[in-house]
Amino acid sequence: MIQSINQKVCLAGKNEIAVYGLSLFIKYVDKENICVVCNATDHGFDTWQPSLLKAAIKNDIAVKTLDECYGIDGLIFLSLEFDKIILPDKFVNVILYNVHFSNLPAYKGMYTSALPLLNGEKVGGVTLHYMDSGIDTGDIIEQLLFPIDESDTARNLYEKYLVNSKKLLKENISKLLNGEVVSYPQSTFGSTYFSKKEIDYKNLDINLRLTAEQIKNQIRAFTFPEYQVPKVLGYYVNSAEVSATKSSSKPGALIQATDVAITIATVDYDVILYRDMDYELLGAAAKNDESKALACVENGADVNRRNGRGWTPLIVASFNGSVDVLNLLLSEGVDVDKVNYKGTTPLMYAMTHYENTKQRLVFDALIDFGANLDLRDYHGFSIMDYAKERAVRGLFE
Repeated sequence: MIQSINQKVCLAGKNEIAVYGLSLFIKYVDKENICVVCNATDHGFDTWQPSLLKAAIKNDIAVKTLDECYGIDGLIFLSLEFDKIILPDKFVNVILYNVHFSNLPAYKGMYTSALPLLNGEKVGGVTLHYMDSGIDTGDIIEQLLFPIDESDTARNLYEKYLVNSKKLLKENISKLLNGEVVSYPQSTFGSTYFSKKEIDYKNLDINLRLTAEQIKNQIRAFTFPEYQVPKVLGYYVNSAEVSATKSSSKPGALIQATDVAITIATVDYDVILYRDMDYELLGAAAKNDESKALACVENGADVNRRNGRGWTPLIVASFNGSVDVLNLLLSEGVDVDKVNYKGTTPLMYAMTHYENTKQRLVFDALIDFGANLDLRDYHGFSIMDYAKERAVRGLFE
């Protein structure tokens, strides 16, 4: 255990990498000398990513604001997916470190899980570096490089960033805390920077007037199911394969559509885009499209998979009153009590549907299937508590 009465450490950030970094700090530093600064989106419960705030509270670690950290003398500050710009001049006698998800000096800034794929990169990396007044411009302490496979999506690449960042931190944490760091300036050769304006995720549009390889790279770059998957010609797709057939139709033209894939023409070769059955099942559940839902299930859709919000197909069907799809899901052995990330049950969503429509078919189907009335959500409330609080009459009679 590294102990120093003057040594204060702060970890700022979010997600799995920040929770892992905190576990390393706890291993080496007395808890009273550790604090965390959490991202604004961290509300203290786990989603598809673990919560740093939750981990800090569980381990009795102080939670501070960035402004409070500015005045801590002799602070070691580590940024791991932190969402605010750090202003070094505001700190008092601080050492600032960051782990950036790229092989700096390339891909400074934003969207490092997408842009290397868009550009067809074959090698990725993670970089431990000092923070200075620039954006990801500080001197490099150490890097780990890894191959980017041809089939990697943004989600796969992000997972590689996590695995290698953990390794990088574990190998260097003692040096960071002991001040035994050796660094070197970033080269100007190969240096690139990308801002938030580079990709508009609210208006993703796959450009089909490109080569098959470029289209494939777009699909890879924008496939991150917790956030989105691309939509092409009305179909959700999550992977692509370049055909050996040269295109004879206009670029972007639909050549063929099957239950599992679509084939489109490009400026050189036809490209096969494989449909995302999980996303299509969610859409079918929202619209009560039983035949489409059945096709999705028959072609491998996961009936229990959560989306980025934590919603399962059963939750979507319950909220929308999609009784036909709901009954199909129940017949497929769906987990009737699988909750969202806040602990809200399908039965609670079915109650909301009843409140809005006074239709109880979905609610009754869940009850008949054995839905648990006693489950409590993140706030500690059961469905009976909500029914009483919201004066829902008739549902339990």
